[in-house]
Amino acid sequence: MNLIVTPIDPTEDPRWDAFVMSHPEATVYHHSSWAKVIRTTYGHEIVYLALEDDENRIWGIAPFIFIKSCLTGKRIVSLPFAAHCNPILPIDKFENILYFLLEHYADVDYIELKVVEKEGIKPPNGFVKRSDFVTHILNLEQSLEELFVSFHSTSVRQRIRKGEKKKLSLKLGENEDDLRQFYQLHSIVRKKHGLPPHPYTFFAQIWHTLRPQKMVSVPLIMCDNQAVSAAFILKFKDTFYFEQSATDPNYLKDCANQIMIWESIKLAHADGASYFDFGRSALINRPLIEFKERWNAKGVALSSYYYPECPSRDKETSPGRKVLSRINHILPISMLQLQGRLLYPHLG
Repeated sequence: MNLIVTPIDPTEDPRWDAFVMSHPEATVYHHSSWAKVIRTTYGHEIVYLALEDDENRIWGIAPFIFIKSCLTGKRIVSLPFAAHCNPILPIDKFENILYFLLEHYADVDYIELKVVEKEGIKPPNGFVKRSDFVTHILNLEQSLEELFVSFHSTSVRQRIRKGEKKKLSLKLGENEDDLRQFYQLHSIVRKKHGLPPHPYTFFAQIWHTLRPQKMVSVPLIMCDNQAVSAAFILKFKDTFYFEQSATDPNYLKDCANQIMIWESIKLAHADGASYFDFGRSALINRPLIEFKERWNAKGVALSSYYYPECPSRDKETSPGRKVLSRINHILPISMLQLQGRLLYPHLG
């Protein structure tokens, strides 16, 4: 069979999403909605490639974004702000994709693939592998009672019971005012860690693009009509993706964080989901990994494959980065939000 590499605009060509919806390995990040969010929020060029036969049928896909930055250079990424996005095509066909990219984007600094490791997967020829992250998946194919019993007795179950005695209640976000409550908590927690928050427009674009398709949910934990914990969840097929979460530090003692996660898991279970993805964690962040493991979530390795070589790690641990983090701890949130708007178009 003769297959050719064809660029496709997934937001205009219905064949792309038809393939995504029918393929068992497709994730929310493969869907055209993610391309629309990234392009609308950051203005990046989408490079979505398909393997087509002579009758215009799609046999494989590989989504990429071209990032052109004065700060971070030129690169092709699959995909920005996604934990992973495996190309869905035969491994022996990946060289065709690579040749296409190198022919049309010859001056890029590197190409990056973010993948979730699976049995039998191997890096395409010439790619360099780096494994710095892991995601954690909770299997929901059991009763809520069985799930609850599987959690750590003191770190999780005891804290959920303690939180249930407080005046906390679940509210599902219904409008942009609710989204802004999540974003305020997100900004507070990012400041705590010395990091700028993602731009509000990023979450707003996801909200407006994915919510009509019932692919996003924003659960809020309320106390006296105030959101004290919140999450930003993507929903696709049988999986809930726990993208972002944030809890007011003043309510950690009331276990609002554990209540928010438990309520989110219950929402996924009630929706018929099979998996709850706790999201990406850096391997060096052992406390976060241990926290997720106490929810009986199983770690799955994430890797990045680079061509022709890995970018330098030095920028992440440079003295300048450390100084900026210290400054961020004392900056007002409004300045951190401005910093996020300026920096995130160069990241991903």
